[in-house]
Amino acid sequence: MVAVTGLAGHAYGSWRSQTTYKMWLKDFLPEDVTNVRIMTYGYDSTLVGSENSAMSLNDYKRNFIQQLGNARTAAKVRRC
Repeated sequence: MVAVTGLAGHAYGSWRSQTTYKMWLKDFLPEDVTNVRIMTYGYDSTLVGSENSAMSLNDYKRNFIQQLGNARTAAKVRRC
């Protein structure tokens, strides 16, 4: 499972409680969903056309797919 925040989100903060600081992806989801690898993906979401433009949505998509492939390749042996 890969959790991706929306634009202007935060890879950890978007999934964390503001009161308990528990991150539900890490602290609660594994209790209900077993045998799953949970990853978060963070990115700088400054879009083309803004004052500090960085990349287009297609650039973000390509980068995400590349990074996901890299993470899967570098991962330890999976246990089912």
